[in-house]
Amino acid sequence: MIYADADIDGRRWRWRILPWPSASREIPKRPRGFSLIEVLVIAGVVAVGLLGAAALYPVSQSTIYRAATLNQATNIVRSRLELIKNKGTTDGTIAAADCPCCPPTPDTTTYPGFTLSCSVTSGSPDVPVANSSIVTLVVNWDGPPPGSLKLSGLVMRPDQ
Repeated sequence: MIYADADIDGRRWRWRILPWPSASREIPKRPRGFSLIEVLVIAGVVAVGLLGAAALYPVSQSTIYRAATLNQATNIVRSRLELIKNKGTTDGTIAAADCPCCPPTPDTTTYPGFTLSCSVTSGSPDVPVANSSIVTLVVNWDGPPPGSLKLSGLVMRPDQ
């Protein structure tokens, strides 16, 4: 051992000086790595997360398919309604038989997978404006899951 002596304010002091640890003397180290329990807990948490994500996959796929089908049906109805509005009737009323855009029987050939039907209401108390017609278009589809979309529009004379 190495000691250091000092005389401070008339008092004697003695300190023990510790040597630096040498390479031959090992410092105790913490164990590295994970225990088996820690690995099993982490594997369980990851497994639960992956199973949760896998369970959501079919739900998300059906939701995406349903949204795409509904979007396509909406576009079919809007395009038909625009064709009916642009027909240009002089008195604002329209008859289903006079309009080629509004077939009297459900149309299943123009849009595969979809059935389009149309009804026209003119000259009834349900029509809010004189010389106008309410056109109701309904699109049905069979695909999984089956569904239906109904859209109504008011057709008037251009000057009203």
